[in-house]
Amino acid sequence: MSADQSPVRPALTALALPPNWRPAVRTGLRFWAISRVAFLAYGLVLAALVPAVRPKNASSAALWPVTLYSRYDSGHFAHIAVFGYPLKEHLIYEAVCAYRAGGRAGTHKTKNRVEVSGGTKKLWKQKHTGRARMGDNRSPLWRHGGTVHGPVPRDYDFRFPKRMRRNALRSALAQKLREGKLVCLASFDLASHRAKELEQAVSGGLGLQGRTLFIPLEQERNLELASRNNPRFKAVRAMGLSIVDVLDHDTVVVSEPALRRLGEVLGA
Repeated sequence: MSADQSPVRPALTALALPPNWRPAVRTGLRFWAISRVAFLAYGLVLAALVPAVRPKNASSAALWPVTLYSRYDSGHFAHIAVFGYPLKEHLIYEAVCAYRAGGRAGTHKTKNRVEVSGGTKKLWKQKHTGRARMGDNRSPLWRHGGTVHGPVPRDYDFRFPKRMRRNALRSALAQKLREGKLVCLASFDLASHRAKELEQAVSGGLGLQGRTLFIPLEQERNLELASRNNPRFKAVRAMGLSIVDVLDHDTVVVSEPALRRLGEVLGA
């Protein structure tokens, strides 16, 4: 059968394809192959940077083991989407700026020439005195005069996207884990609210030094009372965790329920 009698040619003619359709198809296939190779390379790089260890009876979800530095025997696993997140310093910087801007009171105020004490009388006549022309004594040129373009009360808060805020927190927590400064405990079962006992449990039991952040799931009364009397410690609930709290402390100690809740919220 000749090329003119091929059954493919009538089909192509019915589709009304342009005469140069073959190079376009080749280009499309080439871009598809390149995208598939790039996606595979990204997966290999991510697997090399964040080695995922799956337990024997793990589900199909991607899990990553969290090392426990406690006396409790609990095989907790956190989401790799949260604790395998790469370090993004620019995102953390923007999140800290947004947090600090929202905490500013913005109550600064200076008095202009209308608000300062003084009169409105012209000090001397306009001409024939040999001195510079001058108005009242509330002019900004005079001592105790008004301030020009001074600060006024304002709101420094600006909108920071929720997804960027969560990604910044994911990046900070993942970096703490990579540095070995994320400690997971089964629970915070303090028998007393004394700060001395918490100091002994942290320094002696866990062997932690420096500033420590405790993250329970719900309010732990003894933990909060014991930590607020020591400048090294701070207790924050999981749903009230901020990027500044994570960066301001050397070590983060989180309970297992709180870690699961953070994985669910930040990994969503």
